[in-house]
Amino acid sequence: MSFVDQITLEDNRYPLRHRVAVITGAESGIGAATAAALHARGAAVALLGLDGRRLEEQRSRLPGDGLSLAAVADVTDRHALSRARRHIMDSIGVPDLVVSNAGVMNGGPLRDADVHDMTQMIEVNVLGMLHTAQLFLPDLEEAAAGSRPSDLIFIGSIAGEVLFPNFSVYGASQAAIAQLARTLRAEIGPNGVRVKLVEAGVTLTRLGKGISDRAARRELEDLREIDLPLTPDEVADAVAFSATLPPHVNLSELTVVPTKHGRLGAV
Repeated sequence: MSFVDQITLEDNRYPLRHRVAVITGAESGIGAATAAALHARGAAVALLGLDGRRLEEQRSRLPGDGLSLAAVADVTDRHALSRARRHIMDSIGVPDLVVSNAGVMNGGPLRDADVHDMTQMIEVNVLGMLHTAQLFLPDLEEAAAGSRPSDLIFIGSIAGEVLFPNFSVYGASQAAIAQLARTLRAEIGPNGVRVKLVEAGVTLTRLGKGISDRAARRELEDLREIDLPLTPDEVADAVAFSATLPPHVNLSELTVVPTKHGRLGAV
């Protein structure tokens, strides 16, 4: 095999080499799976979340041999997120691939909804994604200005498109994420930053594990009992694929759902 052929093979095997990825909400589920998928494809990765022990556990399982770090950062705390950004830049490089994944789900009829539950969903799902996008935007624009791939990927839910009674606030937060992604695409896309929205369907994760309303919890459990729901790895593979496309190509919106569900019953 010639040297050129060997380099080409390596590039195909590790299409995200030389990229620095940040994933929020990376302790478990889609976030942890995305960190693994990106690392396996050659990216240096930073796993951000609230639980330092679980973050380190996920980091220790990464399949690649590139750089990685785990950092505790609450996406609703702008100062903590800014400190994490500086740590990433000092340790593994300037981020050019940011996956805004951190999110929470609570459910129940709006008339009985707990104010804390509602506030938490808006603060984490919407404000947290705004903080993440704004703080890392200078890094993404720097990469794009250098004609390098630059990705801001929002992980949302089909609940922003499909109506689910008893999940009105969660659905509203997901609709806000979708509109944020679309508007930002128009705002910063011309600068070379690829803004993507990945809406996941029924996926077996810990999301919603703390729902106190029995009816809402049962609805979620029923959805996840379908034949062949998604796994976090399957959603993560779709995310990773979108990041490997040439810099001038943007897979702007991607809905990942179980085949047997189509677009219905997906959260």
